[in-house]
Amino acid sequence: MARHRAPSGDVQDGAETAGPYPLAELERANRVALIAAHEGWCEAYARESYRRWFEMGEPAGSEPNISASIEKAGQKAEPVLRRADSDDAKAELAAATEQAKALGIFGSPSFVVDGELFWGDDRLEDAMRWLKQMESGPPD
Repeated sequence: MARHRAPSGDVQDGAETAGPYPLAELERANRVALIAAHEGWCEAYARESYRRWFEMGEPAGSEPNISASIEKAGQKAEPVLRRADSDDAKAELAAATEQAKALGIFGSPSFVVDGELFWGDDRLEDAMRWLKQMESGPPD
């Protein structure tokens, strides 16, 4: 059961701030993120990708953002992009997307704790409290 749904207009307001959404190359950016997550450099890649998007107006997944973000994360862009464009990477993203849908995820950032969905940056603390409560067990 979802604990939070986006108020009407939230997604549109955010899209107007960041630029045209959805992004044309977002799936490619997400395939790179999956590779990065497996290899331990996802945080650096994501931070740089979003920095370039919000501060420089370079949409995530498009050039020069994607190559520069991969390089900033300490990787060589060409082989990573070749892997991201492979059928295996496309299938992995499709599977991850289906898993997210099954969990009820509809936006980012989302946090799932013991089957409970928390959506939005402002819900991180709630998700952490839920996790701590779950770990400590029921009250006496």
